[in-house]
Amino acid sequence: MATLALYELFTTYVSVDGSNNTLLVADLSGNGFDLAEGTSTNGGVYSSASSLFSGYGCILMDGVDDYLVNTGGLANAMAGGSDNSYAMHMTMQHVADGTSGDVICGQGDNSDNNPICRFTEGTTGSWTVAKRGADTPTGTGAGILNVGTIGTSTLNAEIEHTGTAVSLFTSTKPQSITTVASGTAADVNTLGTLDNFAVGTLLRVAVGGFSNFRWSYLHVMDAVPTSTERTQLRSIMARYTSAPQVIRSAAERVRRDRHLHAQARPITWKKTKSGLMVAAEDTKIVQVNGFRALARDIDFALVTAPRKKVA
Repeated sequence: MATLALYELFTTYVSVDGSNNTLLVADLSGNGFDLAEGTSTNGGVYSSASSLFSGYGCILMDGVDDYLVNTGGLANAMAGGSDNSYAMHMTMQHVADGTSGDVICGQGDNSDNNPICRFTEGTTGSWTVAKRGADTPTGTGAGILNVGTIGTSTLNAEIEHTGTAVSLFTSTKPQSITTVASGTAADVNTLGTLDNFAVGTLLRVAVGGFSNFRWSYLHVMDAVPTSTERTQLRSIMARYTSAPQVIRSAAERVRRDRHLHAQARPITWKKTKSGLMVAAEDTKIVQVNGFRALARDIDFALVTAPRKKVA
């Protein structure tokens, strides 16, 4: 599998106007799938540092008219054609319930109301992942449903779509992965060409219902991840929903994610052999006050004890 698009909402990668309305979010994968505002001042309000996401940036979609869209091929690369697989990992906070079917993100077609793939919410915060083929009647489609509420806590959502079946996993603080639904049939004919990938609504012939939520991280892949890749991705997402902390030992480094630290800053990304974008490895370890610690995660100006390299 490979990364199709990667969005981290640090100030370096987000363009805003004078009122902090989001104009563009850069795609860090190198594929050029940037997200742009759909209409003037309706790209969502950007915050460069949010306590909800461990100090990282986020965008508030108002549930009325805010959305960001890519019309450059991301939607079709994800799910266009027959039984293509994809996966998404998203960190978000549900703000307020809307109308059943309001879309958190989805892929749509310009020519008519079908085909679509979508990640939607219900009136009480329930979630649906649905797929509707080109010759499926409007208003119908296979998917999965979480009948529980999302709530207002920060949440990680993982969608894995094999092309014929879909799984949805969620986690909140503390990091506890819940299988909302898995393996439910979602094979609904051929999707054909998909023109638009949108966050905040579903963009097809007409814009769909809007969702009211904040989001801080989104990673889109062209296939379902392996177990090793899933672990790597969950480690990255934990950065956004766990309290930042200084890492004081190599063992803690492995357990608690190498990239949690006292001050939020962009992740350094690297591409694996399979093409998946993951957080870059940290290799330099130093001795500080009797603890093995990561050099990049320690403010050495505050450390007075002698330090030495550890082989």
